[in-house]
Order: sequence, then structure tokens, then C-alpha cells
Amino acid sequence: MMPRLTPGRLRVFLAVSIALNLFLVALVGAQRWRAVHVQRIAMPAVGLLEGRGIQDPEGTLQQFGAGLSSDDAAILRGAVRARLGELLNARRGFVAAVERTREEIARDPIDPVALREAIVEARRQRQRFGPVLESILLDAVPRMTPEGRRALSRIRGVGGP
Repeated sequence: MMPRLTPGRLRVFLAVSIALNLFLVALVGAQRWRAVHVQRIAMPAVGLLEGRGIQDPEGTLQQFGAGLSSDDAAILRGAVRARLGELLNARRGFVAAVERTREEIARDPIDPVALREAIVEARRQRQRFGPVLESILLDAVPRMTPEGRRALSRIRGVGGP
């Protein structure tokens, strides 16, 4: 037997329907906001290859992407995106450590022990980039063209001729 639709029940159904629709709109809006926000945060790291945003400490990713064809650069960007969380965490830790070092340098009177600790921490945080960069290369290089691999092999790092 079908329940009888009285005006009171119709109002309840309408109120529930409106509430569910508002919930759906809020959920979709929150997901869209989250996607835009994550993209905005990620843009500096993804944009490293295009010369935008903040570089990794040595500018290595920007150097890697500079001489590559568009296909090889796309492979490298994909490898960067796959490790974007690691890259952003490493960058965030490094930036925080550098900021702490700056604060220690500006402190009056200077505390040499705290300054040394801040510098050591900044160095430790900078060194977190190495393994992330290595994993990006280990992922991207085997999929690149021979020309792209040759272009990467010609990049000279710190201390190179």
C-alpha cells in the first residue's frame, strides 16, 4: 500500500530534498575548492620546469627541463607530479629551516650555538632534495628518448666544468 501524500508529507519531502541538494552543492564546491587550492600549492613545484615559482635549492629541476624536447619535458613533469608531495614537503622543510636561520642571524645579541644549529638544520633539510630528485630521474629517464637522455647527461652540476 502506498502512503498517502498529504500537504504535510510533501513539505517534509521538499525540505529533505532541498537539504540534500544543498549538501551536494556544498560537497561539490568543497571538492572544487580543494582541487584549486592543491593546484595553487603545487604550481611552484610543477612550474619549476617552466621557470615559474620557487626552485629547489640548487635549481636542479629547472636545469633538467631546460634543454629537453616537449615530449621529454612532459615525461619529466609527470615524474615530478608523481612525487609532488615529497617535493613539496622537502621544500617546505627547507624554507622553514632557512627562515629560522635568518631569524637567528638577525637576533640581537647573537647566539652562536643556536645559529650553528639553525644552519645545520637548513643543510639537513636541503639534503632531503637529493633522494627526491634521484627518484624523479629514475622514473623519468628510462622513458625518455635517446636525445633527451643525452641532453640530461650534458647538464653540469655544482663543481662541474
